[in-house]
Amino acid sequence: MTAITEIFRKKQNEFSCGRCGKCCAMEGYVFLNRDDVEAIAAYMGMEKTSFLKKHTLRYGDRIRFRGEYARGCPMLESSGCAIYPARPRQCRTFPFWYENFRYESSLEHCMEYCGSLRRIIRPQR
Repeated sequence: MTAITEIFRKKQNEFSCGRCGKCCAMEGYVFLNRDDVEAIAAYMGMEKTSFLKKHTLRYGDRIRFRGEYARGCPMLESSGCAIYPARPRQCRTFPFWYENFRYESSLEHCMEYCGSLRRIIRPQR
């Protein structure tokens, strides 16, 4: 384990999402599990099948939000996440992803756009 990941592991309970939306705007897909689909559909006041048809696509054996890879999450609006109280597990668990701790460079990359993460690892003195 690198020094930076050790610092984060010790301080991870101090992490609180600042809701800036920068991670939402990053390239990539947002994948959904069954619980996510049910919670988001209910939050949006939609039937599950209608939600799936309108907002998701199959990606192999997985389900993801519709949208282009390079444009980030389609649920991101100018005011922030449109479904924040029901956001998917992938979003709720960021930045606590294995790949973010595998290499120090990965965590450094996350800190470039996540001010909340940067504040607990490298607080201003």
